[in-house]
Amino acid sequence: MYKVTLHPPGTTFPPNGLPLITLFYRNDDGGARFGKDSFLRFDPPADGEYQVRISDARGQGSNQHAYRLTLRRPRPDFSVSFNPQAPAVWRGGALPVSVTVDRRDGFEDEIALKIENLPPGFRAPATSIPAGETSTSFALYAEAGATSPAKGNPPKLVARARIAGKEVVREATGGLPRVVPAGVLTTTTEQAEVAVRPGGKVRLTVGIERRNGFKGRVPLDVRGLPHGVRVLDVGLNGILIIPSESRRTIEIYCEPWVKPTEHPFVVLARHEQKNTEHAARSVLLKVVK
Repeated sequence: MYKVTLHPPGTTFPPNGLPLITLFYRNDDGGARFGKDSFLRFDPPADGEYQVRISDARGQGSNQHAYRLTLRRPRPDFSVSFNPQAPAVWRGGALPVSVTVDRRDGFEDEIALKIENLPPGFRAPATSIPAGETSTSFALYAEAGATSPAKGNPPKLVARARIAGKEVVREATGGLPRVVPAGVLTTTTEQAEVAVRPGGKVRLTVGIERRNGFKGRVPLDVRGLPHGVRVLDVGLNGILIIPSESRRTIEIYCEPWVKPTEHPFVVLARHEQKNTEHAARSVLLKVVK
């Protein structure tokens, strides 16, 4: 096994008796968007003529085989999707919504996200997918007096980013959300926002309300934290609230290299037998100097 690290151009290395070889290409073997096709990103080191050679990795190619080769300049772009698209939200509670971005041709910058056209009584925070990441989560909250809309414009996720100095907007449309009666669990957090310094820790207290005689253990999950921020002391069984308790304090750690930012995240409780998720309102994380 070789452990490979990418280094920027111009990096110098201490002499170790082995030759240095510069690779001007990167091959990710196609990936999800290319199926079984190969994909190669090539950055020419200088002006000149270059040759592309195609062969079968199994040595089964011949003059009777057909190949198709496409060469083009990179076209950085992205698309977004979210799940669930037509969420059923607990009355007086929240449901986690996951957002995924498909980055194309080397686009790695931050993407701002906002849900528009939410019906009255539903709330969701603006958020973002940080540079280099491909997903995040937020909480869609339904107020105690919210009702399921019979009609109206469906909510849409609006994603904004800058590519080559221009604003690019991509949208994903879902179905109308609906309100369902409160389940056996309601999740809350003592703090609506937490602040942490790079290299530091912050504590967050999570509470649950049990209903309808439910007394089982309750696993907790935290989603949507940016890269470099994580929950500490996650045991083999995850973060649990045992049957005799209704509160748990978790500790969140921020790596020293994380830059100042503000980002909402989701804390949720799971009902193991019914496999349902019961989220608290989004908590705003502030990484401060």
